[in-house]
Amino acid sequence: MISFQHSSIDRIALMGSFARLLTAIPLIGYVLAVLGLWVGLPINGFIFPVAILLAALWTYFDKGVKGSIKKIAIVAMLVVVPVTIGISMWLYDWSFDGQWYHSCTIRELVAGWNPMYSTSVRDSVDEFTRLWVEHYPRGIETIAATIVSCIGNIEAGKALNLWFVISSVFYIYIFLHDALPAVNKYLRLWIALLVAFNPVVINQMCTHYIDWSLYTLLVILGGNLYLFFEKGERRALYIVLLLLFFIPAIKLNIFFWIILWGGICFLFLLRRSRYKSPYRLTAICAVVALLGVGVGAYNPYLTNLKEHNTPFYPLAGEEKVDIMKDNVLSSMRGKSDMG
Repeated sequence: MISFQHSSIDRIALMGSFARLLTAIPLIGYVLAVLGLWVGLPINGFIFPVAILLAALWTYFDKGVKGSIKKIAIVAMLVVVPVTIGISMWLYDWSFDGQWYHSCTIRELVAGWNPMYSTSVRDSVDEFTRLWVEHYPRGIETIAATIVSCIGNIEAGKALNLWFVISSVFYIYIFLHDALPAVNKYLRLWIALLVAFNPVVINQMCTHYIDWSLYTLLVILGGNLYLFFEKGERRALYIVLLLLFFIPAIKLNIFFWIILWGGICFLFLLRRSRYKSPYRLTAICAVVALLGVGVGAYNPYLTNLKEHNTPFYPLAGEEKVDIMKDNVLSSMRGKSDMG
């Protein structure tokens, strides 16, 4: 009985280390890319391998995890990363927006566009596409660009979707392990898979679409908040902070909903755990999220504000674009009571 319990704890620790490692790679890559852009370095092929190295070193020198678990997690990562990149390259993105402005944004970043200092992409981009590439948040596209710049295949950038989704499965399983201790481990795994792979995630995880990230990153955020407050894992807080810096740059509505529901989860667990410095922790999280807006997502939010008097252009402002017009059948236009 003691041996079984010990192996169970090791398995959960391994899942946590592996999930954290897979989550950290794209988030560290994003931070490196943003810092590089601010000092005038365009997206390049070195960012992605450096992100892998830093994430691996973080795991290796984590004193809170046993050496064997750390080594297995790193080896598993070194297998999963190339396999998922291969799968992403093999599965072509047939989606409309994925092929359109998401891919265009990635190509422009790989080609040397630095949105921190230039709000204009190359003249070869048509005017309508340019509108969305220049004025929409591009956090996931930035990470994808670091992968594409290294691998040389635009489809490879979709691998980051798989890393986040796989991580979410393990975070869900870890929570179920504590919440449903009497449930068979295989049933817990099936539940974790069902929760992680909702229809939107399944439909978009092999495309350049980004809407899946609302759900998946909220799961990862909640999982790490749980590990920090309930299990006392300080390393989970670092993932939370990386997420808070990254999320504003994905998409405005995704930023809003993750902060809303993640904030509710944060406050609930904060009160439940009776953390010693609640105001300090809340202030740190708020500052990091604001840095995500003002530094990571300086373009488009602040550049839009300066050029169009609203951070939400082209969805708001004097020159706003009605994105629903071309998505509604001509026979139905003007017939809604909603306007």
